[in-house]
Amino acid sequence: MMGNPPETRSPEELYDIYYGTSDTDHTENNFGGFATLEHALDAESAVYATLSRTVRTADATERFLASDNAMDASKRWVGNPDLDPEAHHQLELGYTRDAGAWDTTASVYYNDVSDYILRDVAAGQPGILLADGAEIYRNVDAELYGLEIEGTWTLRENLELTAALAWVHATNTTDNRPIAQTPPLSGKVQLDYFSGRWTHGGRVRFADSQNRIDLLSRQEVGTTPSWAVLDLYGSYAINDTFSLRYGIDNVFDKTYAEHASRENLDFLTLTPVKVNEPGRVAWLKLTAEF
Repeated sequence: MMGNPPETRSPEELYDIYYGTSDTDHTENNFGGFATLEHALDAESAVYATLSRTVRTADATERFLASDNAMDASKRWVGNPDLDPEAHHQLELGYTRDAGAWDTTASVYYNDVSDYILRDVAAGQPGILLADGAEIYRNVDAELYGLEIEGTWTLRENLELTAALAWVHATNTTDNRPIAQTPPLSGKVQLDYFSGRWTHGGRVRFADSQNRIDLLSRQEVGTTPSWAVLDLYGSYAINDTFSLRYGIDNVFDKTYAEHASRENLDFLTLTPVKVNEPGRVAWLKLTAEF
């Protein structure tokens, strides 16, 4: 005779067996702010330094989610009521130039994070009482640093070239692990032509490969290869109110995926799979501005 199936536990029971707490009543007093020092190099350009502190409190999912699976611990997903708010302490150094025909912004930053809220897998880490592979949340220390650059150049009166580049490096310094879903070096190069009521443009979007991943995190779905796609677009101003916009995204119908994207599940195996971005898409929009 078959026995009764195990009972699904209450949220309080799950909190207790994974974190040793069932207290869901918390009060926080958080503070943040920033200070910026800017120095003009000339009438058109300046450099700046910004020091900031920002705090993010755990959201309802991170703190109180309680999804049990009595038969398979790896399918449990348990929020942590004891999460501390994550505090970001960031230094940013930047340069700006607004010269009409040449506009540029560039910045580099370093962000030291205390109590980063990490979605992780239970492996008996400090503060985690079980090592059964359930998805849990915990606080770790982290560091992020990177750069952002964007510039627009007027090549002729009716022709503009825009380029942008962004990169970030993120590490869970408590465990010396990369932080999952960190995007790779990415950017765009865009050319726009203006002629009366008409605008025509083309844009190449690209991203480098991302091989620096957190092998323990279920948020990662493997490495991601590099890619580049071409978009073509334009618009026509019908009058002062209405305009028609049109374009073709991913002109060459390239198969690619963003590394930092939502996962999906293979319904046969219930394993995460990487979701590709749309192929060639033609679109048409009518907009009105009053």
